[in-house]
This record gives sequence, structure tokens and C-alpha cells, in this order.
Amino acid sequence: MFAAPLPPRATLDVAVESVGIDFSRPHGKRFGTLVHAVLSIVDLDADAQGVQATAELQGRLFGATSDEVTAATETVTRALVHPLMKRAAAASRAGRCRRESPIAMRLEDGVIVEE
Repeated sequence: MFAAPLPPRATLDVAVESVGIDFSRPHGKRFGTLVHAVLSIVDLDADAQGVQATAELQGRLFGATSDEVTAATETVTRALVHPLMKRAAAASRAGRCRRESPIAMRLEDGVIVEE
């Protein structure tokens, strides 16, 4: 399935959401993968203890250090209080949240790009 290109006159309003980065916390491929793994399965209404339990489980699967698990817990806990994630949690409670959805589109040259 792919999305048809938008007509040239169509415009999209896109809000850019950003948060400050704590450069003192762990970083790198494994840490990023851990954070995204936790975000992919944690209850969007989870409290810090729920996030920690999920981070500990995912951390064991990825061979993460205790510092990485602690930092992932803090990162995800902070993310879940963001207004965008609060909206996602409300959508999840209503059965309208798609956490992992494939996206594909056809470029002008006919190439199909999938994410």
C-alpha cells in the first residue's frame, strides 16, 4: 500500500516537537534501540515503576548496562508526560492508537519508499 502524492496546491501544517537532550546520559546505538523498544511496548499511561519494569526487561534482552536501563527509564518517563504522548495515551485508551504502522509513499520518479 502506498500514499498517492499530494496535489501541488496542498499544504500540510506540521508541528515540530522537541525536547532538550541530556548529554550526560548514555547514548549510542544500543541505548537508542533500548529507548525505542521500551516506547514500543510500554503502557502509555505507565508510571515510573511501570516504565522501569519494561526498561529492565528490554535491557536484559539487549544486554544493556544498568546505567543504560536507568537512563532509558528516565528518558521514557519524561517522554510519556509530553502533550503529544498524552494524546497518544488517550487514543490508546479509546482503541485508536497505532504504535507501529508501516508507511510507504511513491516519489515523483516512481520509487516507492517504505519506513
